Amino acid sequence: MGRIEYRRGSAHITVETNTFRWRHIRPIFNTEVKSDKLLRAEIDDSGHSSRTVESLTLQSIRGRFALRSMELTETTGRPRKFPWTCDRTFANREVEQLAALMGELVERTVDQVHDLRSDALLFRPKHVWFSIAGLALHMSASEYRQVRHLLPVTRRSGDEAETQLESQLLEDLEHGNIRSEIAVPERLADGQLLSDIMRTVHRDFTTHICSGIPDADAQLGEECLFATPRDLLAHMNWHWSYHSGQIGLLRLMWGDNYVWTMAGRE
Repeated sequence: MGRIEYRRGSAHITVETNTFRWRHIRPIFNTEVKSDKLLRAEIDDSGHSSRTVESLTLQSIRGRFALRSMELTETTGRPRKFPWTCDRTFANREVEQLAALMGELVERTVDQVHDLRSDALLFRPKHVWFSIAGLALHMSASEYRQVRHLLPVTRRSGDEAETQLESQLLEDLEHGNIRSEIAVPERLADGQLLSDIMRTVHRDFTTHICSGIPDADAQLGEECLFATPRDLLAHMNWHWSYHSGQIGLLRLMWGDNYVWTMAGRE
């Protein structure tokens, strides 16, 4: 147990313990604070791992509220790899490089997600409508939908690629709409499961389809947002990078600083 002191109207919070991570506060008061008097509340430290706390943010001063650490634990990430490669033969070198880069971006995202607990994966700050789990599913769902537009210009069998994806995985991808008001199911708040989904879509579907594309400038159908495989794959690489950044920020706001590292030159 610990104790905080919070003076209304002040940004400063005094903490008499430095070993709590995410805490639910049980205030002595239970109505809206209307004076500048000193408020005290007990900190429930049970059942949580510890970390050093140096600065905090107060999310609410009414009823039951939460206090979050802004001085964070730190996780060292996997080395970023350059150059990137694929483990199969491609019909076109440029398509291979674009697909291989996407594979590296998938692995970087997996590394941001795989070790997180369910509360981190489902964490959504105020005014944010998506979670880390939702973003992971969104990226894989988008990859699957977009790459299907490449089926008319590949020499690979689309049916063969589709059969590599289990029906449960395809159902899971339906939760990848980050604008949906429906929360990601608790079952999918599993870092290893999300990692498997991201890897499977890319390895068994995207790479298979892309490896048979002979021309990066082949014209795609009018129903596709992109004119060529080059354009589509370039967009998907941006898409993974963009949302990976959001995952990094959500992880930081939840309480862990993911630190990128670099692999040596090859």
